[in-house]
Amino acid sequence: MREEAVSCRLFLSFLPELRTCGAATELPSRQCCTRTHWNLIAADRVPLFMTLRSEPAVRPSAGGSEIDHRVDDARAWLEQAVRLGSSPEEALEQFDLLPPVPLEAMPGLWRGTGLHTGHPIDGLLEAYGWYGKAFDANGDAHPLLFRHRGGTVAIDPRWVPTSMLDSNRVTRSAVARAGFAAALPMLRTEEPKARLRMVAYRGVETAAMIYDRLPIIDLFRQVAPDIILGLMDLRGEPPFFFALHRVERPQR
Repeated sequence: MREEAVSCRLFLSFLPELRTCGAATELPSRQCCTRTHWNLIAADRVPLFMTLRSEPAVRPSAGGSEIDHRVDDARAWLEQAVRLGSSPEEALEQFDLLPPVPLEAMPGLWRGTGLHTGHPIDGLLEAYGWYGKAFDANGDAHPLLFRHRGGTVAIDPRWVPTSMLDSNRVTRSAVARAGFAAALPMLRTEEPKARLRMVAYRGVETAAMIYDRLPIIDLFRQVAPDIILGLMDLRGEPPFFFALHRVERPQR
């Protein structure tokens, strides 16, 4: 317990705004996004359609049959890329070839897996116990679910220190990971912290998750009915790729 408390204080030292505003005592204490409990609070402050500026997709000069064949093989490509990694150029090309995802296909609980492309945060989320994401039928989203004591908890992304985005020894150290795990009960929330909207990106309109308080948009493309390739667009950073596998659909 003493080591856990020390790790927790060390992690919270990265969060001066959390200490000064007293928000650590105000965060909800109940677990969120378990198999039977998702919050359904409406948040409708973003238009149903947005356009995200980006360079247009550069598609290979291949015939329709070749493109269709590559889309059919997307699952095999993704499985191999998750195991062995991929170049960022190949991942982006595969992303462009995949069909868009409609909003109605998103609700449910999804398990996440990083796709290594040489990005600075490759493997970092998994090292901290990232589980995946959850989406509600009304468009609310819980962007960061982490494993905790045999279950999952959703945390408010704004309390994650920006230093976690750096690939360095301190961020990836056992002490930092232990501190994060100890601080999870104070960082968790039951409120949705992002929203699903249709976004035009690289010439294709697709489902996307827009963070409430961070300059991040996750764009989604369909690999299979229950498998999605995601691209995290963070201002000033190269794309970060990940895969989502559906665990369950929302209960009706």
